Amino acid sequence: MHESPTEPTFTQLQEVLESQFEIPLDSVTTETTLEQLGLDSLELVELTLIMEVDVDPADFAPTTTLGEVVHRMSGQGQAPRTADAAAPEPAS
Repeated sequence: MHESPTEPTFTQLQEVLESQFEIPLDSVTTETTLEQLGLDSLELVELTLIMEVDVDPADFAPTTTLGEVVHRMSGQGQAPRTADAAAPEPAS
């Protein structure tokens, strides 16, 4: 059985959230939202730096799930947004 490209990224994300942000592993699932974790915009910037990924934390809404974050971090492109997340503004 092959590992999904997002599995190692999610495992790394869990480890970083636990060690750097003191968030218990049992509260870190793919369905957990950024709002539920209580991460603010500066912490999101720090998280992307620690994980050495080139994503813009401004692309994430409070209702963005960790599954969506991992999808973006693993190089999968734009993750599908949750139904209640605001759609990004079209580029002019």
